[in-house]
Amino acid sequence: MNSIIISPEYEKLINEIEILKEELSKIMSSFDHLKYTICPNIQMEYMLILGDLEYRLLKAEYSYRRIKRKIELIRAKLNRNESIDINKIDELLDKEFEAFKLEIENKIHMMNEAIERESFKFLSTKEAKELRTKYRKIVKKLHPDINPFINDEQLKLYYNAVDAYKRGDLKIIRLIFNLIEDMNIDNDYNSIEELIF
Repeated sequence: MNSIIISPEYEKLINEIEILKEELSKIMSSFDHLKYTICPNIQMEYMLILGDLEYRLLKAEYSYRRIKRKIELIRAKLNRNESIDINKIDELLDKEFEAFKLEIENKIHMMNEAIERESFKFLSTKEAKELRTKYRKIVKKLHPDINPFINDEQLKLYYNAVDAYKRGDLKIIRLIFNLIEDMNIDNDYNSIEELIF
């Protein structure tokens, strides 16, 4: 009679761990849905509606400020009776307004991202539900915070699932889901030794 009797308290803890893992996977899945779907869609709509106006406003403000600063620099040279070299003044203005130009380029980049996102094929309601359901199960099985015992290949599979989810790629999510269905991931505390940190 060498068998160990598992206490009811141990069984209760194991059940609590499973419940907490399930809740955590739901929360992480909801967070990812907000981060990778809802927020980018809101950003896209915003940029498509107001991005052009913001871009034109930035360009006008850039031109206004640059001309105003150029006039200040020329006046300063005239007040000091110095010779005016427009090329040097333009070089100085290029340096002074570099951050502003980067902001304008960033606005163009954001507009391009919005245009690209608008061209994505959107999933039907049924497909979107399947994507979320399968993704949540992938998160539950492969997320490193929920299952610290996954190996490097399983972790890579998880990151591939995150990328596919960001793109709304149901085909890849289905593939990963099918791969993990039969995958034996040692995420349960099967022995007392595993509980000792």
